[in-house]
Amino acid sequence: MEWVAIAERLGAGAQGEVYAGTLEDGRRVAVKRLAREPGREEIQRLHFEAALLARTGHSGILQPVGLAWTEGEVVLLTELAEGADLARLAAALRPPPAVVMALGAAIAEILDEAVRAPGPDGRPLGLVHRDLHAGNVVVGADGRPRVLDLGVGHTSLSRGRRTASGQQLGQLDTLAPEALLDADAAPPRDVFALAAMLLQLLRGTPIYGGRTARQVATLAASEARFDELIGEAMAGVPGAEVLRASLAHDPRARPTAAELAEVLARASLAGGGSAQGWARQALDLLPPLAPGPWSNRRLTLEPAGFDRDTDVVDAGDLGAVGEADPTVRDRRGQDTARIARRLPTRGEQQATLEGGWQTWAMVGAFAVAAVGALGCGVLTGLAMLSAGLG
Repeated sequence: MEWVAIAERLGAGAQGEVYAGTLEDGRRVAVKRLAREPGREEIQRLHFEAALLARTGHSGILQPVGLAWTEGEVVLLTELAEGADLARLAAALRPPPAVVMALGAAIAEILDEAVRAPGPDGRPLGLVHRDLHAGNVVVGADGRPRVLDLGVGHTSLSRGRRTASGQQLGQLDTLAPEALLDADAAPPRDVFALAAMLLQLLRGTPIYGGRTARQVATLAASEARFDELIGEAMAGVPGAEVLRASLAHDPRARPTAAELAEVLARASLAGGGSAQGWARQALDLLPPLAPGPWSNRRLTLEPAGFDRDTDVVDAGDLGAVGEADPTVRDRRGQDTARIARRLPTRGEQQATLEGGWQTWAMVGAFAVAAVGALGCGVLTGLAMLSAGLG
């Protein structure tokens, strides 16, 4: 893995952007580039995500190829999912209810597998995605969905929250009420997110109707008011009734992902329709994405290893960002320590450049002054010599 030939940009969001690429050995990969220049937290999150991907081992979750340094940044390389994200596909061609149910059933099965995936000690990881929405699901021409972006995931090994208290984590349109009220992450949160995403696909608009996070959080503080909000969102939407239990205010009242998968599978069969046929039509209608800064470039890669056992544990608790021991693992410690000696960031380069010009300007000024003083001294000496001779 010495270089990667970057092709088109597959998507971009607040967390970063993803490109399609081809490795030196011919393998097609997805290259995830972070929006922010890497710091300690970003390094740990990428190690954590790579370890989680390797731990799940489900065909509906992309498997990691590796971590690497390039252009002064750390990137995550995974297997490439051909297709497009569900948000773009639905915008190009709205899926019928039967297709929505079929996609939902497949995604629910993926969530169930992620919850039950074994951790290093053999016990279930209890993985919670925490940012499930249509933009984080890729659907190929075969109609099969695959879940992306586990970088903000939470597991049973996570000892605490990995974001500051009160900080919104995840897209508002699919956030469960407990997430808005700063509760600990648990699997029912993803069940709600999936149901909210499916209801949005059925409606064509977000379930919270353009409300702000503060407004939705106010409604979420009251079970009665929140249930009324959900009822309004479901009113008159064909097929929405099967999602009602999954959108319950109380997480304990929601079905498990496995139970939801069964309900959605039955609804899909009853409605007929083909997710594959819809996906092919939608893909044909998609306009190309605008190229990104890395499009059509060949980048040199320097491997940065990860471990599916240690990284899923040690990076499982990023609640105290900046307080973690950077040498807790030699491998991740090396990557983290490299931040101190990495290539300067764009801002640092500019500051260095400006500082350099200021330094050279000062040197130049001193030089001019010195030469001027020397010149004056020479002229004065010559004048005195001429006077003496005269």
